[in-house]
Amino acid sequence: MHSAVLTVVGAEVAKHLGDVQHALPLRSVCKEWRDIATLSSIEAEVDLSPVSSEAGGAQEAKKDLFFKRCPRIRKLTYHVSPAISLAKFESAMHELSSRLTSLEELVLLFNNPAQQFESRQLAVLARIPTLRALTLQANFHPESCNFGVLMGLKNLSSLVVLPSEASTGLTDAHVASLAALVNLAAVEFPGHAKAFTGTSLTALAALRKLTRLVITSNKPQAVDYTLALPALAGLRAITRRASSAESHLHLELGVPDAAWGAALLRAVSGPGLSRLAVAVREAADSAAVKALVEAPGAREKLVGVDLEFRAAPTAEDIAALASYSNLQRLHLTCKCPRAPPSRMDWRPWLALSQLKHLHMHINPAWRDPLQVCRHLRTQL
Repeated sequence: MHSAVLTVVGAEVAKHLGDVQHALPLRSVCKEWRDIATLSSIEAEVDLSPVSSEAGGAQEAKKDLFFKRCPRIRKLTYHVSPAISLAKFESAMHELSSRLTSLEELVLLFNNPAQQFESRQLAVLARIPTLRALTLQANFHPESCNFGVLMGLKNLSSLVVLPSEASTGLTDAHVASLAALVNLAAVEFPGHAKAFTGTSLTALAALRKLTRLVITSNKPQAVDYTLALPALAGLRAITRRASSAESHLHLELGVPDAAWGAALLRAVSGPGLSRLAVAVREAADSAAVKALVEAPGAREKLVGVDLEFRAAPTAEDIAALASYSNLQRLHLTCKCPRAPPSRMDWRPWLALSQLKHLHMHINPAWRDPLQVCRHLRTQL
């Protein structure tokens, strides 16, 4: 086959692979594909290690070759080695901003909890004007890290902030500084018992374009932070922004108990709230479940529930959960060893036509949950 034809075919094939790692094997097909296989790649995942950051002919040549062969990268994931100093990280980001002019999504994963991320390092990222989505996993300095330094990123619409191992996550002051990023449409961050109470959430009402707010937990299947009552006022302010009619909010939040969840629904119910998912930390009884169900907008707005029962759920509890007509995700836990007085009937859940994820962690002696799961199989 003619060399020019092979080159065109190789470029077209590479376009459909996307990730650099998928495109690399094409380089061994023929000599025409060796240099063009990764030219159309839009995603890459690389390590920033002491070896890769060393000054020297060989390492500089490798970095130059990466930027030359992957000029169209739009999403880059950087694994930053614990041995990399923040100064070397800043240098690497300076080079990145000048070489990858199409970069839209950046994922930075710091693996050294002893290093504290400060405003200085955030300011380096503000020099990537094309950035639309940013994910940061690091140990953020509790006092010297202000996200407002990113306000120059006019295209930034999505921010995910994750804590590195053993760090405390975002503080209330960190959350308040997010209000400067007025173009954000999606914000996700973890709460932490030592740092986050939600008292600064009112500041996020300044984000007129916000349509998604997710406050997660550091620990899987747990809510390890304690929301203060002023958090309700902040969440109410967010859902009742002047532009809320155009920017309906999807909210995912961990709450201390089911009663707090009911209070949350009363606070945020209204046209500004699109969907709500709650994870309840404390085990609930039937009265708390009933209060949650009867809260304004619960049946229409709740799309996700993560709930633990103190005792085996009653028939009334099962029927109450079945009343969430738009429920898409249900996570149910009960550690009580005592069996219920009668066989549990899960059939009311068959009416949950929107349910896509069902997880039940309960005593196997109580029931045969496979009966309802078989019926739900077509929609899960």
